[in-house]
Amino acid sequence: MNFKQELSSKERPLLLLLPIVLMALITWGLGMGGEDGGQGWQEACQALVKVAMGLFAMLAAALLRPGRSEVLLPMAVTGACYALCLELAPLLMPENPSPEIACVIAACTSQISCPQRVDREAIAQQGRVVAIDLAVAVLTPPLALLAMASLEGELSLSASLAYLTTHHEEVLNALAAPVHMLLQPLGLSHVLGRAAILHGQGPGVSALLNSYLMASLFTVPVVILGHALLVPPSRRMLLTFLGIVAWLTGSVGNCLALELLIMLLLFPASFLSLMLCSLCLYLIFLWQGMPPLLPVESLYVPGFDTSRLMLWDESLALSAPLLGALLLPVLATLGELLLLSMLRRPPSGPKVAIDRPSRAPGSRSESELRLLDLLSCLGGPSNLISISQEGRCLLVHLKDRRQASLTALRSLTLARPALGRGGALALDLGAESGFFCRRLKNFLPRPPGAAPLS
Repeated sequence: MNFKQELSSKERPLLLLLPIVLMALITWGLGMGGEDGGQGWQEACQALVKVAMGLFAMLAAALLRPGRSEVLLPMAVTGACYALCLELAPLLMPENPSPEIACVIAACTSQISCPQRVDREAIAQQGRVVAIDLAVAVLTPPLALLAMASLEGELSLSASLAYLTTHHEEVLNALAAPVHMLLQPLGLSHVLGRAAILHGQGPGVSALLNSYLMASLFTVPVVILGHALLVPPSRRMLLTFLGIVAWLTGSVGNCLALELLIMLLLFPASFLSLMLCSLCLYLIFLWQGMPPLLPVESLYVPGFDTSRLMLWDESLALSAPLLGALLLPVLATLGELLLLSMLRRPPSGPKVAIDRPSRAPGSRSESELRLLDLLSCLGGPSNLISISQEGRCLLVHLKDRRQASLTALRSLTLARPALGRGGALALDLGAESGFFCRRLKNFLPRPPGAAPLS
């Protein structure tokens, strides 16, 4: 049994946290040795940060593959696309101080058409299709990066116009706090930060800086840990460790951006709670009129030095913001729990018996109808050679793969059909893969007198 098979579905997403911890260690090493090591030390640490970001993109590509599919080729294609995007980023996004986040997102778009594996049999039978899929997989990330560069320009213009038209309305500028939180996992938070610095007024910029500080250090981990109580046990482990890592790495800009990206994609409800908490924190700081606790450059370049912060200084009166940063996520979690309990509560009132039509003795269930559709898409019983199961994937060896309809199979499976080991067709059928495996084996040729499989 290999390493990938030993990791369960609960443990595999934890691999995404390894590059985040690695980046935090590199950043802390850059801060401790930056003055003594000189420019060479800083360049080495920055190069290692880029490598860690590429590792995150490759692991994310591996997790996008269903079941226990082959991941070496998708990871290699994603790593190559990430390196290509890093070369194109200075040309497409010259004003972005940290384009690595955008490169990670763009590199992961290569999995839209990346084949699972390329062997001699696949090249011999479907060489043109495999070549087209690889070409599309390599060309998609640069186009995605170009789209993000266009989005950056439009957001920059919109943010500048918004601050120019509402520079006297600090309460209206409160929307900048959740928008800044939303743009950070996309690698575009510098757009709003630059507009706030150039066109914003003092109280609004100070409130935005302070709310960003409190949300990064306290609100993000509390929201994650609170949301871990609401999710199923299969996802609770990831949220628990993500909350611990977020508590330790909240001051590291790239680490925080990746953590927010995981929240945005996998746990959008918790990310929505975080945006609402950041809005409330902005209003609290605006009401107090507190001076900025961070330099204004922190809105442009994510991350800050916690050693220079005076969070426990009594003269700053930080008790209300600290309580807000800690209690607002708790209240949001309780509200979400109450909402879920109300939605799951059965409707009140007298129960009315509903006469359901009995199923006819000769009718087929929905799964059996899908079985007939699947058999037809595979080219019929005569086109089957062997069938096996690996996790949630069904491996089907066909006599003539050209008789199978990949387009129709895509509508019956949870993921795009791919090529497995030995040229088998890998079909992700989820929890019903065992049912389809047993039923399809009944259509395989058997020796005379053999009993059909149940």
